[in-house]
Amino acid sequence: MRAQLSALKQLGVTDEHRHTDRGRTGRNRERPGLTAALGAVRDGDVLVVTKLDRLGRSARDLHDIAAELAGSGWSSPTTPHRRSP
Repeated sequence: MRAQLSALKQLGVTDEHRHTDRGRTGRNRERPGLTAALGAVRDGDVLVVTKLDRLGRSARDLHDIAAELAGSGWSSPTTPHRRSP
């Protein structure tokens, strides 16, 4: 978790825009931090995820999350953000 929080800080994600689920795994779709993050995303926002396996554990789960975001009016950027090594 520490490395992920550090990466978010380096990317300029402020504390009030950071959503975490301490003690929960990506296997559980019922996560308060994930629910809050998905509810906060608006069209034009960038959803920053430092480790894809923390967002979802299967392609199906990631697809469902993307569909939920699309259903809320959010559209993903065409080019993913890549941080420098």
